[in-house]
Amino acid sequence: MPSKVFPRKFYRFRARNLLFAMILAPFLFLSSCEKIFDTPDEKKPTELRFEFAMGVLELSEDKDGVDNNGEKLQKASSKFTIESGFIAISNIEFDGRRQEGEDVYFVSDFDEPYLIDLTGEYEDVGISFDIPQGIYTTIEITLHIGAEGYSALTMKGDYRQNVHRSIPVLFDYGYPEQIRVRARPGAQKDQIVLTKDAVSTARVLVETESLLRLVNYGMIIQADVVEIDGEEIILINEHTNAGLFNSISSRMNNSFEVVIE
Repeated sequence: MPSKVFPRKFYRFRARNLLFAMILAPFLFLSSCEKIFDTPDEKKPTELRFEFAMGVLELSEDKDGVDNNGEKLQKASSKFTIESGFIAISNIEFDGRRQEGEDVYFVSDFDEPYLIDLTGEYEDVGISFDIPQGIYTTIEITLHIGAEGYSALTMKGDYRQNVHRSIPVLFDYGYPEQIRVRARPGAQKDQIVLTKDAVSTARVLVETESLLRLVNYGMIIQADVVEIDGEEIILINEHTNAGLFNSISSRMNNSFEVVIE
């Protein structure tokens, strides 16, 4: 069978196409590079880290006493304190609106809850997100707290009746909850600005004084004392000291603060 022969003009056409492609290729490469490296500022990410802490609460009451002879004794002081705690973060929602660019919304996908020690100063707990930079007019953070096997919030403290007797206090909120907080800018700032040139920090504070605003000293004095593992303790949960529990838990959605620096 005779071989197939293409006319000469076909070779000339193919050669011209090849030459055109060789000339055009560098321009296509530069154009694609521009698309990669010329990303608009509003789409460039910045890192937002989360830190957590809680406030310390102290209530005290001073009483005058007398001895058997009616002589005035030195004042005896009773004191109630909350000074440590843990929070379980199962997920975090971010909902932000920017002056320029699209709004930003996402929900984290943690493999398991973060059990965070709230005691002491703010601390980086290893939670961070890459978020588009920009000037944010509004940022709302929703904390998903609690999960199966994790209490949402526990707080520990002490009730000292006198110099000789002190009883541990434990508040245990065992229900999963979603706490939505509108973030505010840090000190001396009037807006939240996230920039790729610096790591930003979202500081989450459990405002203990706000959380216990409805609790008075009389409620503490009258609280039931239970025994756990041979130790007397003032347990505050849905079953024990339910009045105290309801007064505290009713303030849960009003007692978190988020400041973005």
